[in-house]
Amino acid sequence: MNVVSSDGVVFKVSRKYLEAATAGFPSFEAVLVDQQSVALQEPSEVLELLFQFMHPRSEDQQFRQTSVMEISPNLFFEVAEAAEKYLMFGAVNLFVPRMH
Repeated sequence: MNVVSSDGVVFKVSRKYLEAATAGFPSFEAVLVDQQSVALQEPSEVLELLFQFMHPRSEDQQFRQTSVMEISPNLFFEVAEAAEKYLMFGAVNLFVPRMH
């Protein structure tokens, strides 16, 4: 399925992974732009990082998640807020300790 950011960037995401990784993603039927797209309020740079916590990591990525230590402070808080908004607990659990 396609997810469209607030700045018009289209992301192709697996609905299966999205449903497995989040508990607070809006109802697909409630936010459909067309039959295959879901519009979100976040800009593309936030969603790009957020979706990295959803998809399984590959061997060439050494099975590791994105390091939250390397994200700029402004972007860090925007991604953390989106992770909490969509209840993406795998990402939230990485951001909360860093906030402290």
